[in-house]
Amino acid sequence: MSEVAAPQAADNRLPGWTLEMPRTQLGADVNAPNPTGLAERIEEKELSNRSFLEQGIHMVTASQARLITASVSAGIFLVLYLVFVVCEGIYGYSGPDMKTAWYIDGVDTPSLSRKGAITMATEREIPIKEGYPVDMAKLFRTWFLWGFWGSIMQMLIVCVFVPLFIMHRQGLRVKSIVFISVQGVQCCSTVMWFILGFFWRFSRGGRVVSGEVLEKSSGDTDEEWKVQLENAAKSDGYQFYAGSFMSVYLWLIITILFIGLCAFGSYGAKLWLDEQRRKDEEELPEDEVERRPLYEGDETERLDSEEVKD
Repeated sequence: MSEVAAPQAADNRLPGWTLEMPRTQLGADVNAPNPTGLAERIEEKELSNRSFLEQGIHMVTASQARLITASVSAGIFLVLYLVFVVCEGIYGYSGPDMKTAWYIDGVDTPSLSRKGAITMATEREIPIKEGYPVDMAKLFRTWFLWGFWGSIMQMLIVCVFVPLFIMHRQGLRVKSIVFISVQGVQCCSTVMWFILGFFWRFSRGGRVVSGEVLEKSSGDTDEEWKVQLENAAKSDGYQFYAGSFMSVYLWLIITILFIGLCAFGSYGAKLWLDEQRRKDEEELPEDEVERRPLYEGDETERLDSEEVKD
């Protein structure tokens, strides 16, 4: 006997269309693997009750790609930071430039002695303003030493408070207040250090003693110009090395700050857009049914499906 095929239920779905349940209804299903991002929201709520350090650690270790990226970036930053700290100490205590570079406003040449600077201004009939002459070499060394010891203090703050927050969770509020106070003072010192360094280096006096106003004669070769600069540094006290290092260091800090602001701005915009999208999804009516065409862009098949509907 021939087998009789079992009757099949009629498929009343329109061709080319699929019926999808809205996300809000899927979220109501307790057996769903992750209803409406519930697990993520629970995790976000738990993280909001933790310290900023723990939130940052969680964000970095959330995936292997993030961990690798953060480790490489932190390693590069640490190496560069230590190099600049060492250079600050070298230039602050025993740099390659002369120890003095006296400058008077209006005179485009520094002098190794205060008396020499005054004599130079008098011979050129340039009035000496109050507060001049100024030893720009001393100001540069002061800036380097300020940055050196400020960096040492910053490393001590990190080495003391990070293990303290991780290993001892008692008295978190008190430790947070102490850390914010100490770090706040350090941040104010760093901001003042940067502003004064930028002013000292790119003021008229800073540019003069750094050799930016010197011009090479058209008939001089590179070797002759190099010898002239070396002689000028020894006889007049030009701060070629310290001025160049300060310029590179300051512009590098400005570049890093600009890139950081752009990155944080982009990340903040992404978080805001994700939050708006999540709110829009939560506000969808529960009885809304989404119908999406399976073959978008095929005009002929779309018209056929509409004729079947009619």
